[in-house]
Amino acid sequence: MPYLLTGEARHDIYEIRDYTHQQWGKQQSLSYLAHLRTTLVRLADMPDIGQNRSDEFGPNVYSFPCASHMIYYSKQPPDSHNNTSRWRGWHDVI
Repeated sequence: MPYLLTGEARHDIYEIRDYTHQQWGKQQSLSYLAHLRTTLVRLADMPDIGQNRSDEFGPNVYSFPCASHMIYYSKQPPDSHNNTSRWRGWHDVI
């Protein structure tokens, strides 16, 4: 199942990549990003595994941990007015 990322989410991934590369090197950065991508694909395929956070963050917000980060997501596709971009390929980030 495809998934969408907001511009902010894409920016966060770039920052995670850069920080990890700077602190622990290229191989660790690639490994961490692969783990993050696997988690995003898993959430796209099984969105119900996350914890419902609607009471804290508004309707249709869920969270799921990934290593030292927390992924926040919505199970419903955003409307066309939101700032989102289709995830085209992990290699765009690496």
